[in-house]
Amino acid sequence: MQDYFTRVLDYGDLPSQDSEGWRILLRNLDLAVISGGQTFPTVDGMLIFGANPGRFLPQSGIRAICYPGEQPEYTTRADQSIKGPLVPLRARNGSLVEIGVVEGAWDFVRRNTEPFSYLDGPVRVDRWEFPEEAVREVLINAVIHRDYSIAGTDVTLLIFADRLEVHSPGRLPNTVTLEGMKSGMRYARNQTLVNVMRDYRYVDARGMGIRSKVIPAMLAHNGTEPDLIEEEHRFIVRLRKA
Repeated sequence: MQDYFTRVLDYGDLPSQDSEGWRILLRNLDLAVISGGQTFPTVDGMLIFGANPGRFLPQSGIRAICYPGEQPEYTTRADQSIKGPLVPLRARNGSLVEIGVVEGAWDFVRRNTEPFSYLDGPVRVDRWEFPEEAVREVLINAVIHRDYSIAGTDVTLLIFADRLEVHSPGRLPNTVTLEGMKSGMRYARNQTLVNVMRDYRYVDARGMGIRSKVIPAMLAHNGTEPDLIEEEHRFIVRLRKA
């Protein structure tokens, strides 16, 4: 939290350690609440800054699986449960303590997809099977907009031979439609998560990631648009290789 307030937000003087000033500051930002006369972290506060969020929120994190074929099967190339805070945690001296769920998920994609090269005239072009900007945006949207009241299931990242899918638990909010997302409609199920992730520059200030990032990145990458699929208990974004 000290890293967030000093490096990210460029706060001035912070309260002394373990003081009432810290508790007031965290409550004002909806990162903590008072219950029974004591201060406790909110769900958002635990997800962002908790050293071990999975202890109290088992549904936090991302389950990442890479299959060798085009359908789910028993055999996998990789299967990882990515847990921890949403953002990288740093110690007081600036050293990295944990890379965070979002960075861990992108690292999984990098390790389980293959870069390829081609010639554009005399110039060699190297790129991954999926554009980084699109993958990151889909992963970030999934963890900040999912319904955390649904226990027992993580956000799911699936890599197949022909596509990448991210499944986010919970339906879209009542006012949001698939066409609205494509046209740039903004919404936030968990506004505090959105605010802090925006401070860390994971979230665009405009809040129109599907329209302004994912769709253009995929069209430029291979001429395809993402599939947006709403099911009864989850929302799916599918990126195709070709």
